[in-house]
Formats: sequence, C-alpha cells, structure tokens
Amino acid sequence: MAVVNRRVVVLFVAVLLAAVSALFLHVVRPDDLYFRTSTHTSNGSAIELLPLDPWFPVLETVEDVSLSWLAHNSRSLRALLQCTRHRSCRPRQAEVVIAASHHFIVARRGGVSGEDIWFVMAALDDLGYTVLYSDSNRHASTLYSLLPDLVRAVILEGVEMDKCANSDLCVKSPKYPLGIPMWKIFSLTFFAGTNAPVPLDTRWVLSAEEYGTGHLYIGYSVERACTLLPVVPPEQRDPVAFVYGKHKGYWQESAFAWSGVDWTRPPPGLEEELGLKLPPGFKFIACADETSTPDPKRPLPEGITNLCSTRLLPQPAFTEQLSKVRLLVAIGRPWVSPTPYEALCQGIPYLNPVFSRDAVDPENRTKWNTQHDGTKFEDPPLVYNVYKDPDETIRERAFWTAVIRGVNTPIERYVAWRMSMPAVRQRVDAWLQHDWRRDAEDLMNERQAKGGKV
Repeated sequence: MAVVNRRVVVLFVAVLLAAVSALFLHVVRPDDLYFRTSTHTSNGSAIELLPLDPWFPVLETVEDVSLSWLAHNSRSLRALLQCTRHRSCRPRQAEVVIAASHHFIVARRGGVSGEDIWFVMAALDDLGYTVLYSDSNRHASTLYSLLPDLVRAVILEGVEMDKCANSDLCVKSPKYPLGIPMWKIFSLTFFAGTNAPVPLDTRWVLSAEEYGTGHLYIGYSVERACTLLPVVPPEQRDPVAFVYGKHKGYWQESAFAWSGVDWTRPPPGLEEELGLKLPPGFKFIACADETSTPDPKRPLPEGITNLCSTRLLPQPAFTEQLSKVRLLVAIGRPWVSPTPYEALCQGIPYLNPVFSRDAVDPENRTKWNTQHDGTKFEDPPLVYNVYKDPDETIRERAFWTAVIRGVNTPIERYVAWRMSMPAVRQRVDAWLQHDWRRDAEDLMNERQAKGGKV
C-alpha cells in the first residue's frame, strides 16, 4: 500500500510539473489548442506566452452575494498573474494585502455598521495595491503561501491574530515554513482598547482614531461618499435635531448622557437669555431599533419621535434623513461612530457628550473622556462639547444651550485634513512601505536582552 501511495504522489507531481512547464516553459501540447501572444524581454528578444484562460479561468460572479469576495479574488489574482507575465503591472499592483478580517467581507456586502466602513479599502484601491479577501486564518495562510514575496501585510481580527500566532498551520515556523511571518500580521480595532493578546506590540494594531495607546493610526474617511451629496441649504432644512443612538438599549444604559433632561422644551427663560429661539415646529427625531435592548418595548423619552422602532433605516435612507436636519445630538453610545464626521461633512453641527474631565483643570481637553474623542478638540459652531454635569439642572441647561445655538447657527461642509482621503492614502502607503521586519527584529533583540519571551 505504501508503494502504491508513493506512486500516486509521484504521478501527481509529474502531472503538476508538466502543467507548469507547459505554461511557463512554453511546451506546447501536440494539438496546439492555445493561441500564442508575442511579448519581448528586457534585451528585446521576442518570446511567446500562452493564454491564461485554460489554466486559470476567472470566476466572474457568484450567485450568493455573501461570497462575492471569491469572485473579487479570482479577478484580482488573474490580473496580477497577467501583469507580472507581461511586466505591465501598475504601481503597487504587484504588492498584495490579504484582508482576513470579517469587517472587509461585510463591507463588500454593503454592511452599515461603522466598524465595517472605516477601514482602508478605498485607499488601497486608490493606491493600486492588490487586495485579496479571506474568511479564515487557514485560508489567509494558504493565500500567503501562493504569493509570499508579494504580500506586504495580512490583516486579521485581534483574537484571530493570537490564534494564528499559536497555530502550526498559520504563522511561519520551522514546522510550517510556508506560513505567514509574524511581522507581516496586523490586527485592527475600531475602539481604543483591545482585549486580544498582541504577539509583537501595539504598533501591529491598526486603529481608526489617534487614541494615544501606541496603536498605528490609519484612520478613515467619509469624504468620498459624503461629497457626492450636495449640502442642503440652511433655509431648506427641517426644524429638527437628529438624536443618534441606533439601538434602544443605548438609551437604557448608565452611559446614557442625558438622564434627567426634559426633551419636550428648554428650561424657562433660556431662549430669552441666549437671545435665540427654537425654530417653529422644532422637534427631536431618532432611529433606534429593538436589538441589543433589555426592554425593547420601553419607549424613547417623551419629546423624541422614533423613525425606526423595529428596524434601522437602510444606509441611503439614513444618509438622506440626516442631510435634512440642523443638528446631530449624541447620547453616550455608540462610541467613536463615523456619523459625527458624516454630519460635519454635510454641514451639520454635532453635540458631543463629555463624561468626565479633570477637576483641577476642566478645560484641558486632553483629559476629557467624551463619546467621540476624535471631535473633542473642535469648537462651536462645528462641535458643541457638553459636560454631563452631576447636577441634573446644570446638565439640562447646558444641553439645551447647545441645542438652541446649534440649530440656529448653520455651518459649511467640514472635513478635517486627517479625515480626508489624501491623508488616509498617505498613512496607508507609509504603513505598507515601512520596514516592519527590521522593527520586529529590533523588538526581539530588545526582549532577548531583557531576558523576556522572544
């Protein structure tokens, strides 16, 4: 039986070598089925290349939209093989990024969660990198083994990064020399903290915001999608403030910023004191569904009209609804959502809750803990940072002061430079062109010198 198995293996290898020879060494089959295409080497001599179709057919489409990434991979690999054969690759096309985080695949399906749209897909496309998608560590490792010298980075979920590092069939090791080198593996996080172990250090964790945690700031941009929409003129906007909290559960948590606030009317005399009045017919609207909610039947506070009591609006409908309002109001969650940036880009001010600040130096914003720290350094009329004062009377007055000023003070479209597509492209390219192998070697040498784990 062992002899038979060896013969089968030898036969398989022989067939595989014959196929590769026919493609790359130009050994033509007797029936000469394949058309020849002429190209030239660097010294000017002509060579003939066989078409790729018989050997590498392209998967153009798939019936299941959740598997559309497979068709993308097929087309991208074919284009990569074609350009390398003809020495016609565009800048960066022969540099590969393997995206093995489910956020990428969800985004390709049109996912609407903030975590699924923040990342670098558009920047990678703009820069010309070849992006291949994977739904598992094993698949990512297999893809890597096909193109080891071309792959610049492999992006995994945080928890999957540690699993890969401890797997015999993922990370490169003496037992698995075809695996992914640890220094090429990065994880991503949308939030400041990550509970997953990081085999190297936090520089190998890509982040959406500058959290000051040592993560590699890549950021994201809503500029491209937002600027496709015209800014609604102030006089055409509805007398409305949009209260952002997509699940009813956000309104029922301790993190809810505006407990004790009367949403039906401002405190008596406040409008006169400010010299500003709410526009006629003013109201708050929200879009909060019943998922992730302890008490789904509990209504939102009186004074707020909920447009989405059972399900969220599709992204286009949400964007259209947002574009018509005069102010975006946050309530405590979700953390660091893209929505405030989308609002500012559409000329809509943003009310940002401040949960804590330094008692001795309350105006020191570096010590503020806010719902969206990426906006806490902006000032009115763009962003109204409102402290959640322990005194509910003071809290309510500060809240309504920001609301009244916000709906009465129009702004222009605003995109911070760090949130622009050129800035994101710049950071993405710098990340992928950096010498991460040297950094990893330096880190290992440092750990070894200190007697730590290498």
